[in-house]
Amino acid sequence: MEICRASRSAPFLPPANAGPEVHLNYTVWAASQKFYLEDEVSFHYPEDMQYSVFQVNFSVYTNCTINMWSGHDWIYNWTNKGGRTVIPLNKTMVYYFVDASHCNEGMKVAVNVTKNETKATSLVKVAAKNDESRASLPTYTTTLATLVVVQALLFMCVHMLYPAF
Repeated sequence: MEICRASRSAPFLPPANAGPEVHLNYTVWAASQKFYLEDEVSFHYPEDMQYSVFQVNFSVYTNCTINMWSGHDWIYNWTNKGGRTVIPLNKTMVYYFVDASHCNEGMKVAVNVTKNETKATSLVKVAAKNDESRASLPTYTTTLATLVVVQALLFMCVHMLYPAF
């Protein structure tokens, strides 16, 4: 199974992983990555193989005690029969994913999702800039209204002085 992280900028793939590999430590790879809110994690596997992607709690992840048929051991079954499962990371938390049939052989991964402080800072800057733009709006509106009034007065004066014009 191949796992990758996709952010708004680029996907990240674990090194030397062209396909499903039992005993590859995906958690070590995931620990070296930064996962942010609104990123996606995707799992790629051959359609004809028996792979699964279950979101589980820490205990099931640690002990590989998943029973995929009961539904009591897992939070969500993300398995997609098309060979590609994409999971949105929409909460800041640690997500635990396992392959129900191969968890004991190491096909599991923990993904720690954090808030992207850089992104939040840039959004605050944009909001502040927008507030500055709004603050200058009354000045612009007042200036425009003044010009309209002046133009109307000039028009009236010209017509009073030169009625034929």
